[in-house]
Amino acid sequence: MSRPENSGLSSAMNLLTTKKEIDSYSKGGPLAFADLIQYGAQAAVKKTFLDSAIRKCGGNEEKGRLLYTAYGSTGQWGLFDRQFGRSDAQEPDPEGRIPQWDKASVQEMKDKFSSIGFGPRQVDKGQE
Repeated sequence: MSRPENSGLSSAMNLLTTKKEIDSYSKGGPLAFADLIQYGAQAAVKKTFLDSAIRKCGGNEEKGRLLYTAYGSTGQWGLFDRQFGRSDAQEPDPEGRIPQWDKASVQEMKDKFSSIGFGPRQVDKGQE
């Protein structure tokens, strides 16, 4: 959180008070915030799909779960039965890879994104 590109995020991170509890159950040690965010997104997708399957079955939860099992993915949703984290690196990327959003000009942001391979279409999407 002390990195310049993360300035202003500490108040949002303070809202994640359940992380300590989740970390206490983790087999491999504390989870990185990136892993927690990824898991949260995955859980939201699962819940949305499962709720949709139940609705398509007229609200019948048993039939909806059966439909979900037939078309959904049942084996990947466990939180602590797999390894989180990056498998390609043991330490974070170096600082300065992304602009400091509150200080960078539009041109500096375009230049930074261009330097990592984004073309004009990807960079200008936010300008529309």
